[in-house]
Amino acid sequence: ARKLSNYPLMQTAFNGMGSLYHEKGKHEEALRYYQRALSIARKLQDLTAAATIALNISGAYKEVNKLEDAYTYLVYALNTLESSPVKTTHNWLHIVMCHVRLAEVYRRRRLFDKAVQSLDKVDEIIAGKTYLEPFLFSQHFVRLKIFYDEEKDDEFERELVKVKELA
Repeated sequence: ARKLSNYPLMQTAFNGMGSLYHEKGKHEEALRYYQRALSIARKLQDLTAAATIALNISGAYKEVNKLEDAYTYLVYALNTLESSPVKTTHNWLHIVMCHVRLAEVYRRRRLFDKAVQSLDKVDEIIAGKTYLEPFLFSQHFVRLKIFYDEEKDDEFERELVKVKELA
C-alpha cells in the first residue's frame, strides 16, 4: 500500500496530467486522470482541491458535450466551495468560474433563464472584489451568446458594447 504522505503529490500529478490531456483535446484521457486526482482529494478530505478538480472535470465533460455530467460536477464544486466557512481569494475565483461555466452549460441546454441567473450571481460576487473583475469579460461574453441564441438583437448589441469595452 502507498503511504498517505505520497497522496498529495499523486493528487497534484494526476490533476496536472488531466489538465495536460485536456489542453491537448484528449478529454476522455483527461477525465481518467482527473477522476484519480478527485479520488485522492476525497481520501485526503481536501475539499478545496476536490472542488477544484471537480471544476476541471466539468470542463472536460462540457468539451465532449456531456452536459449533464458537467452540470453534476459543477454543482458538487459549487456546493463544496460555497459551504467553506472561510473563503479565500482562490475559493472566490473558483466560485465565479463555476457560475460562469454553469451559465454556459445552461445556455447550451437552452435554459436561458437559469443561465442568466448564474451570471447575475457572478455580478453579485464580483461587486467589491476588484481581484475578480477580469472575470467580467467571461460573464458578459456568455451573456452575449445567450442574447444571440435567444435572438434578442437589442440586448445583444448592448452586451456587445460591454464585451468590446472589456476586451
